Amino acid sequence: MVNVASGKVERSYALGKKIHGLDIGDDGKTLFVSDQIGNKLIALDPESGATRSIELTPAPYHLGVIRGTGKVYVSSRDKPLIWVVDQKRMVVVNTIALPAGEGHQIALVH
Repeated sequence: MVNVASGKVERSYALGKKIHGLDIGDDGKTLFVSDQIGNKLIALDPESGATRSIELTPAPYHLGVIRGTGKVYVSSRDKPLIWVVDQKRMVVVNTIALPAGEGHQIALVH
């Protein structure tokens, strides 16, 4: 965690084996991160350091949040799909099949 006023790192977290994507949840504080090698989506509460996670296989990659929907969209590095995960329950509520390749950068609008 970085102190905005001083620019200094005040706290760090060990979250996974190969962290890639990240975004802030609807509550404005939960940090969602993807762990490609660990095959997980991790939700971190930076104030308490508490984490929750869900397995996403294979290779969760980029992710994005559409504010106010309660969902995190996570692409796979190895398959042409996007998982739709409920932020509070940390469960997959849907998947989106892509025509081919991988969901590289994710830009979401509501």
